[in-house]
Amino acid sequence: MIEVIIAEDTGFCYGVKRAIDLLNRRLKNKKEVFSLGPVIHNRLVGKELKGKGLKIVENPSQIKSELLVRCHGLHPVLIEEARKRKIKIIDATCPFLRMVQRRIRYLVANGYRVIIVGDSNHPEVKALAGFAHDEAIIIDKSSKFKVKSLEFKKVGVVGQTTINTREYHRIVTGLYKKLKPEEFLVFNTICKITEKRQREVGYLSRKVNFFLVLGSKESSNTRTLFELCRKKRPSFLIEEPSQIKEEWFTPIRDKSLTEPEGKVRVGLLSGTSTPGWLVKETADTLAKLN
Repeated sequence: MIEVIIAEDTGFCYGVKRAIDLLNRRLKNKKEVFSLGPVIHNRLVGKELKGKGLKIVENPSQIKSELLVRCHGLHPVLIEEARKRKIKIIDATCPFLRMVQRRIRYLVANGYRVIIVGDSNHPEVKALAGFAHDEAIIIDKSSKFKVKSLEFKKVGVVGQTTINTREYHRIVTGLYKKLKPEEFLVFNTICKITEKRQREVGYLSRKVNFFLVLGSKESSNTRTLFELCRKKRPSFLIEEPSQIKEEWFTPIRDKSLTEPEGKVRVGLLSGTSTPGWLVKETADTLAKLN
């Protein structure tokens, strides 16, 4: 028997919901809206939006009408180039991420060397680096503090909004010990929704035998959530309910993972780019396995 325990916070976060609502309103009035890369990291939602007229392109020269700035933000140079071409800009940047952009502007204006803790290949980090005129140092968990010294006496640090909270604190502490600048200004720029979902892993791990994380492998916050779950309980990452395998949750020999009566409790969590209706469908699919 499977009992599904759904995390308190699932589905779209505010920033993603706002972006999707903005885009849907524009698509009702326009045949085409362009985006440089996916608006959000969710294949099913992306397919639906393309069907309504969203055009995802990689080259700015391919933009023919309105440009939607994706949730992760966009390099300011690309936005300025679009404006020069008289392209209408629809800014769907996550409001919390805009705050991070303002923090970087403040650091640059006040002479700080900017360090961004995050994945250098992630679109959010690439966009944030643009607000530091592409002169920011990007550090991820695999960097091992290769930066030995800086010519700047003032250092300012921000983090990718979806990284692991503890990892961010660990890296920041290591940077301070390594660099020892005269001024070291650190901003907590991890999304509050992301932090809340990460905390829920700890709470739920005391109640469940398995975790099922719903979201895209391309989504940074989903991957972070999954890695946290794996450290607590056997965990599985899926994009849609059809990927669920019943044998995953069959009571196993390890009695610590099942109740005496054979009941298996599954904790269901989702990334912030996963719609609520998909969470419900997944919970219903799990319930039917009984």
